[in-house]
Amino acid sequence: KAVVSTQSGHYGRGYFFILAMKFSNVLALVAVVALTAAWSGLLHQHVKISVPTHMIVGEGGDLAFRFKVMSHNETITINATYLQVTKVSGNGTDEEVPFAYTLTPKMKNETGDSPRIMGYVGKVNEKNVTCELQGKYALRYGSPEKKRKQRKFRIRVRGCPKH
Repeated sequence: KAVVSTQSGHYGRGYFFILAMKFSNVLALVAVVALTAAWSGLLHQHVKISVPTHMIVGEGGDLAFRFKVMSHNETITINATYLQVTKVSGNGTDEEVPFAYTLTPKMKNETGDSPRIMGYVGKVNEKNVTCELQGKYALRYGSPEKKRKQRKFRIRVRGCPKH
């Protein structure tokens, strides 16, 4: 409600106070929405996934490679539960990977703070490779509810029919 001053014909202080409060509430809501959108974008921009894109190994041979999921932004800590490696089948569904991998956290200790996990290095060492290993894979990082960042790679096993 506006309070009108009879002396000068202008609105009183109470009106501007209420208007300022409403404006600050709207501004706070806009800020929350903008920060949520920015955080989503930050995760996508500041998380880097590195993996060889194409690997070739002979049937019965050994396959060894490493992959990384890293953040160089000090506000983002990498969470291992958001990391997923899947085999992409021909019909578009994801399957579990037919190989084991280990994850080693890479820590950064900021001055006076507790260490922050800035990323993970994954290591694959598969002995006596079979044709089952051949195919396309996806390495994804992010919450399953949101769009996740991903890198795809392929493993070709010599001596096996191409899919």
